[in-house]
Amino acid sequence: MLDERFDFGGGHEVVFGLPAGVAQGRWLEIASPGLHRGRNDVPKFVIARSAATKQSPAMREERQPAVYMMSNRKDGVLYVGVTSDLIARAWQHRQKQHGFSARYRCDKLVWFELHGDMHSAITREKQIKAGSRAKKVALIEVENPEWRDLYPELTGG
Repeated sequence: MLDERFDFGGGHEVVFGLPAGVAQGRWLEIASPGLHRGRNDVPKFVIARSAATKQSPAMREERQPAVYMMSNRKDGVLYVGVTSDLIARAWQHRQKQHGFSARYRCDKLVWFELHGDMHSAITREKQIKAGSRAKKVALIEVENPEWRDLYPELTGG
């Protein structure tokens, strides 16, 4: 159970206390002196997910499942993934904040394929991942022989 909620308008809500489970969605806790004392008497400040970030049914319907490949350069490292929001996911890779993208600098969207539903996209991603590197390279080179970054074309920039 959450202790107290404070609504700051615009769908933003701050919650003091500890969530029972993670029913509020993603949450962040930051040790901060002078605020609510949590387990083991450690000060906690819990911020619940903003109501503005919750997906409406209309937003979920607008999503377009896609399988994609990122690379660091022509004939370089390949990353195969699946997403329901290709532009946002490619942007995350470009930020190189953590994980595979940061380690191998896979920041160029070199190939993607749109699907009608997430199930078919996941099935296709597994099929591509199970294939050889040569098959992945062939998929890229049919549509994008120069391995140019397709992200600017998607975003209109």
